[in-house]
Parts: sequence; structure tokens; C-alpha cells
Amino acid sequence: MKYVRLTVIEGTESKAGKRLRKKVQCICDCGTIVNVFMSDLRTAKTKSCGCLRRESASLLGKNNTTHGHSRVRSLSYNTWYAMRKRCGRSGIYKKIKYDPRWDCFETFLFDMGQRPINKTLDRIDNKKGYFKENCRWSTRKEQTLNRATTRWFIYKGRKLCLKDWAKELGLNVIVLENRLIKKKMTIANVILDFENLQVG
Repeated sequence: MKYVRLTVIEGTESKAGKRLRKKVQCICDCGTIVNVFMSDLRTAKTKSCGCLRRESASLLGKNNTTHGHSRVRSLSYNTWYAMRKRCGRSGIYKKIKYDPRWDCFETFLFDMGQRPINKTLDRIDNKKGYFKENCRWSTRKEQTLNRATTRWFIYKGRKLCLKDWAKELGLNVIVLENRLIKKKMTIANVILDFENLQVG
């Protein structure tokens, strides 16, 4: 069985005070073999041989062994916390899964890096879940354009959304939407009408 970065190799019995706790031998993803308590693996108290903390500290440019984000509620930590909450059993995205490795904040931070100001976590393919290869930090505009409900219109090889075409043509968004959606005009017809109006 694997717990974050540690894979169990074999188990032993070890005394800890008056209680008997199960201690297991694990191999870390980095290749290091360590002995840890099984209860610490299950509760995610121990996630690696120590390499995960060192990598997170290096990423943050610090020498401390803890990420320190939860205490100050950083942008990165808030994003990670919100993602897991949204994808929970009662979350609004409960059918969407995230990488089990991201149960550990340090792993999420190592994969994605610190959240840039004015950017949020965005899925590249909205049909897929949250994992390193499908996530990026995006601006609100980039996220809006990436929504499945965004309408795209192509003219002479240019692909723009309704709002951007309206801005380019100098038209009110509602007016353009009325012509394209309600009157079922093509973007080509709208542009030609607009050019003829400019010439006239």
C-alpha cells in the first residue's frame, strides 16, 4: 500500500510507551528506506522520508521544515483547501476527482508552485479532474474563456468569444448577441453589415 510518497514493504511490532503500535518498513519515492508507525501513515502525519518537507522548503526559499502556509492562510493554501472542499462528498464538484497525492498540501505546492497574485487554479480540460498535468494558474479572463459554456465565433481564421468580437467591432455586447443568437446571423454577416455601415 502507498501513502503519499511512502510504499509499505513489511511490517513489525514495536513498543511505544505502554501501547503496542505497528511499525512498518517503507520505501520512499526518492529511494530511501525508513521505519515508521502505521498510524502515522494513515493519518498523514508521516508522508515521506523527509524529502517532501525539504523540497517544499526549498521551493519557498526557506530552511524551515514546515510549509507555514496554514497558519497565515496563504493564497496557495486557501486554493488547495477550497479545491478539496469543492470536490468533497457534499461539494459542488463532488463528481470531480483530484489527485490523491494532493491530500497533502506540500505535494500540491511542489507540483503547482506558489499561486501568483491575480490568478486562480484552473483545469485545462474541464471534463477532467484536478491533477498536475491538467491544472494551471490562470487569470479570471482566461478561466472565463476556458468554460464549456463560452460561445466562440470564427471569421477568416480568427476565433474570438462574443465579448471580444463586440469590443473589436465597437458594438454593444447585447446588440451583437441579439444578432448572432436571436436573429441567427453569422459573424461574417454581422462584420459585413458593420463594414458597409462604416463605408456608408
